[in-house]
Amino acid sequence: MVKRDKVILPVLFVLLFCSSVPGQEKISAEASLNGSDSPNYLGINRDGVSPEKGLLRKWPEKGPKELWRVPIKLGWSCPVVAGDDLVLTSSNYVSFAQRAGEAFEKVLCLNASTGKRKWETEYKIGSYGGGWLQGNPRGTPVIKDDAVYTLGVNGHLTRLERKTGRILWQYDAGKEVCSVTELIKMNVYGYSQSPVVSGDTVAIAVYFLNKEPAILGIDAKTGKQLWLYKDKYPSDKKAIDPGTLSVCKINGQECLLAYFGKGFIALNPVDGKKVWKSQPAGNKTSMNPAPVIISGNKLLLTPVTGDTVKMYDFDRNLSSPEPKMIWEAKELKVESDCVPFIWHNGAVFGYNVESFDPNSFDKRTCSLVCLDERTGKIKWKSETWTAPLSMLAADGLLFVRNFRTLRLVEATAAGYKELGKIENIHDALGKNFDEPSMIDYVLPVIANGKLYIRLPAELLCLDIKNN
Repeated sequence: MVKRDKVILPVLFVLLFCSSVPGQEKISAEASLNGSDSPNYLGINRDGVSPEKGLLRKWPEKGPKELWRVPIKLGWSCPVVAGDDLVLTSSNYVSFAQRAGEAFEKVLCLNASTGKRKWETEYKIGSYGGGWLQGNPRGTPVIKDDAVYTLGVNGHLTRLERKTGRILWQYDAGKEVCSVTELIKMNVYGYSQSPVVSGDTVAIAVYFLNKEPAILGIDAKTGKQLWLYKDKYPSDKKAIDPGTLSVCKINGQECLLAYFGKGFIALNPVDGKKVWKSQPAGNKTSMNPAPVIISGNKLLLTPVTGDTVKMYDFDRNLSSPEPKMIWEAKELKVESDCVPFIWHNGAVFGYNVESFDPNSFDKRTCSLVCLDERTGKIKWKSETWTAPLSMLAADGLLFVRNFRTLRLVEATAAGYKELGKIENIHDALGKNFDEPSMIDYVLPVIANGKLYIRLPAELLCLDIKNN
C-alpha cells in the first residue's frame, strides 16, 4: 500500500556511486552536483565522514537552530538523503507480544528541507521472528538514481520508485536463502545489514543454513538472483556474519569486499566470482557489522563488542594484495555492535568499554577514545558515558550521541575538547534491550548543512551551517 502526499519532483542530480564507497576516490562537493548528500549507510563515501565544510564550530547554549521535527514510527535505520529526498524505514511492530501477529514494514520519504511527507509505502512481512529490538527494520536504505533499495529484518530486499514509492520488485532472502527462524538458532537475530549497489547489482551479506557466510547478488533492474557465493569457513572456527559490504577497486577492478573472520574476500559484483582472498590473523568475534573502512591503501577493521580494532596496509594496485597488519589496539575493549570506528583529521576515533553487563542495558558504560593513526595507541579518553552511543565526523568535528545526549567534539589528537552539548534529546528511559532508548545507536546523518537525528517517535533536523 502506498500513501502519497503531494509529490514534488526533486531536482535531478547525478549520484556518482562508483566513487561513493570506501576504497575509491572520495567524492568532494566539486566532484558531483551535490557532494553533500548522504545516500547510503555511513554517508556518501561509506566511511562515517561527511564531506561537508563550513559547519558551526561552537554550538549555542541550547544547541543549533531546530529547523523541524516530524513524528515517525520507531525504527533503527539511519535516514538517507539525496537531493531533496530523505528516506528511512520503520514498522508497525511495537512489542514482543505482536510477534505472533502480522507485521508490516514501512518506507517513508520526506522533503529533506521541510520534513513534509512525500510518500509512504508499507508491505506485509508475516510475523516478526527476528528481533531483540522493537521497531525493526535495521538496515539503512540506499538511494541511487531513480530508485530506493531497502532490506527488512525478515530478509525482504525491495526496490522502490524514488519519485512515488511504488514497489518495483521484492526479493525474499528469508525464503530463498535463510529464514529468520534458522538465523535465530545461530544467534543471528534477523537481517540487520544495509544493501550495497555496485553497477547493476544489489548485494547483501547473508548467512546460510550450515553456518557458511555468503554474499548474495541481485539484478538491480529485475530483482532476479544473479549469484550466491558461499564461503568454506574453517571447521575449527565459528561462522562470522560479514555485515554490510564495502566496495573498492583491486587492480583496477571494482569489487565487493567482505571480512569473514579469518580473512578478507573480494568478489566481482557482476558474476560473484572470487577475485581475491586473503588469510590474515582474524578477529575473535562471530559478527562484524561495521564495514571495512578503506582510505587509500589502508584498511580499518572494527569488530564487535569485546574485541579490538586493527589497521592494515593494503596495496590495491596489485592483483593479489596481502593485507599486512600495521597495528592492533590491544588496550581497547570495543563497543561497536552498531558503531564503526572513524578515521578523520589524522586520527582514529571510537569507543572503549568501561563496564559491560550483558543483561542490563543501563549498566553499560563507555568512553570516547582517540587513537594515533600510525600506532593505534590511545591519545586520549573522554569521561565515562552511558551506552548506547554512535557518531559521525565532518569538517574536523565529531557529532557524538550517547544516552539521550548529543555532543559536538573537536576531532583532534591533541585532547578531548567539547564544543557543544544538547541533553535530554528524547525521554526514553528503558533499562533493557527491548526499549526505545536503544535509539541512540542510530548514527547521526549530515547532508546539505543539516544534522538529522532519529529519535524514538520523531525525526529531528538541526541547522549546523556556519552562516
